[in-house]
Amino acid sequence: MISAAPSVAPRAFRYNAPFEEPVEKKSLVTSGLSDGPGRRALDLLSFAAVSAYLGGLLAFLIVSGRLSPSLSLRGVAATAMRGVRRRRPLKKRRLRTARPERGFCYSAPLPWGLESDQEGRSRLQLLEDGASLGPAHALHDTVRDHGRGAFSHWGGSLLFSSSDNSDPRKNGRIYQIAEEL
Repeated sequence: MISAAPSVAPRAFRYNAPFEEPVEKKSLVTSGLSDGPGRRALDLLSFAAVSAYLGGLLAFLIVSGRLSPSLSLRGVAATAMRGVRRRRPLKKRRLRTARPERGFCYSAPLPWGLESDQEGRSRLQLLEDGASLGPAHALHDTVRDHGRGAFSHWGGSLLFSSSDNSDPRKNGRIYQIAEEL
């Protein structure tokens, strides 16, 4: 048979401690501040402190060699413009100028604002008389040494080769660019 333990009241009730209403504790930083100018100044100060901390952390990572960003004005501008770039694909546009680079490689300037392999992943297609060339995103040395239609969209330039490694300025073919959907 289970015996009942002697009933013992909890200590707080044993001494009949007076009931106290909970007091709202205010932070030392925000006490007395509402949504007025003092609160805005505090928010601005907090923002500045976090920004300074993150800037110092970034500088430390760069100086210590743990982060090696390849910053260029074009890359920064392309990154900033990603949100406002055109969403429609680029219409087919004819390449008007090409200059020899090295080996089978030729270089052509491209319109500003296209995301290249330098900033991310290019969606550019290269067409030779309406037929797609490739491989796209080729290493520059592959374009120079092997050619055969390989191309790379790097920064504001297109490094490319013709399908038969002939001179695109003299072979009579039409070269166009377009963006993949």
